[in-house]
Amino acid sequence: MVTMGELDSLTFVATPGDGLTVEWDSECGELIVDGNTATLVGPETGDCEVCVEAENADGCDIESCIIVTVIGGIDSPSNAQWQLMPNPAASELRVVWGGEARAFEVFDLNGRLVQTSTLQTGSQVLDVSSLKPGLYLAGPRGQAPQRLAIQR
Repeated sequence: MVTMGELDSLTFVATPGDGLTVEWDSECGELIVDGNTATLVGPETGDCEVCVEAENADGCDIESCIIVTVIGGIDSPSNAQWQLMPNPAASELRVVWGGEARAFEVFDLNGRLVQTSTLQTGSQVLDVSSLKPGLYLAGPRGQAPQRLAIQR
């Protein structure tokens, strides 16, 4: 995940083999391309896909894409009061919280509360090893939750 309130751009670099050319593409934010490097500037919040296509002299090509999830925009850094990572998570989840101490809640997709932890200001690691693989909604009490995936 990327908090654009902390960053105003994100740079990607492709290292193609000999004789390959690359072409970058993204439909979110501004993509500034300089050869094998592309810089994504100011995407909107949500999922943003950045793709690079490599082509050899014979016209054969391959495309690779990465999805960046932007949780706060550069024009509204106050939206980035909290973030979680990695997502998907396996057994530990790092939460960065900018508010006062409060409960961090995890709900299943049926709206049932499945885990509660106490958040302190700053960065901390929460144990999510008891959660079954799947999708959840998680966040500090009183804040809009984010989608959390548990994978093992």
